[in-house]
Amino acid sequence: MTLFLYSSIDAPWNSDKAHQYLSLLPKTMQQQVQHYHREHDQQTALMGKILLQRGLQQFGLEASLSNISYTEYHRPFLEGSIDFNLSHAENYCACAISDEARIGIDIEYVRPVKLERFRSLWHEEEWQAIIESRSPHRQLYTFWTQKEAVVKADGRGLYINPKEVAIRAHQARIDDTTWHLRPIEVGKDYIAQMASSSVIDELAIMQVDL
Repeated sequence: MTLFLYSSIDAPWNSDKAHQYLSLLPKTMQQQVQHYHREHDQQTALMGKILLQRGLQQFGLEASLSNISYTEYHRPFLEGSIDFNLSHAENYCACAISDEARIGIDIEYVRPVKLERFRSLWHEEEWQAIIESRSPHRQLYTFWTQKEAVVKADGRGLYINPKEVAIRAHQARIDDTTWHLRPIEVGKDYIAQMASSSVIDELAIMQVDL
């Protein structure tokens, strides 16, 4: 099974609600959330962890948050067959969990940018697709979320140059590994992508009200 959960911030939480959710987390995770200075950043970080907790419960793993470890590249993981990944942008948070594939996700808020500033990130065919697109900014963010999802699934994250990830339709390659790409609809001005080590035929998508 592969599960994608997401939630949006409609309004800042009051202190009672934030404390209630925070108390559900292990002490180490509470400290991670409180490390952020801005309340908005604390809320999105907390939302992501609550989504992970809710998702793991769907897999029958009630207390697994206490068992999370980290790789040398700081990627969180659980021992066993479950893989998960988190992402957030502006007012949206997302979490994906799978027991059938290694996965990575990325979500981004689409805002106008100076395209030329990002020219060096793309292969020539990718750059041409961006500048020739009807919606160049959306195409740029599509490629970016695809590449970001891939490097997060790979596990090395920002240690990989995005240009090392070659996008071909619904697949991406890095080194000798092929990753399968899937767009996910979350909100009008957002783009989300999932990368997986194998094709995921059925994806359960849950919008969670927090």
